[in-house]
Amino acid sequence: HARQRHMLPCLLAHEVITDVSADITAQAFEAGAPRSPFELDWRRVLRSTSVSLISDDFPFLLWSRALWVVTERLAHRLRASRSLSPRLVAFLTNRLTVSVGKMIVTQVVYESASNALYLALQAAFRGMGWNGVLTELRHKFFKCWCDGVLFWSAAHVVVFAMPFWWLQPIVDNTFTLFFNTYLAMLAHSTRH
Repeated sequence: HARQRHMLPCLLAHEVITDVSADITAQAFEAGAPRSPFELDWRRVLRSTSVSLISDDFPFLLWSRALWVVTERLAHRLRASRSLSPRLVAFLTNRLTVSVGKMIVTQVVYESASNALYLALQAAFRGMGWNGVLTELRHKFFKCWCDGVLFWSAAHVVVFAMPFWWLQPIVDNTFTLFFNTYLAMLAHSTRH
């Protein structure tokens, strides 16, 4: 438990570095060339980092921990069950089966909420008002969700296969660098 208590600051620092890097990378892609630090929109970097922390980073720490606890308890109950065949129990508690199950639930519930919140907060923090937020969601959410299904389906199988819950946010954050770069570009795009 002492290790877990010390992991939180490390996990959060990793998240902040990833989020800052994602928006800087997005700005470089949008400019068509690498940008000097003096040319970056540092308010945008701060805004994107804050939005990522609120919409994904903090919630994913809680989500991955909750999924870990629930699936560990469920696996324990399945192994103790006398009504299920040992082969079925072995299949249902296999790390790959559990990972795929977590990935499906995460795509449907967590990623939907996280992506909607990201796009909404980006619009709100840019002063777009309630109608602007709704317009952004209407024009960008479905594309974002579909792209997220393509990207995160395989990534989350890897993430949720980690043997310790606190490794899941670290591995997730590695993939997040790429997806948050995409999200920052999508959120700041003017094309619908």
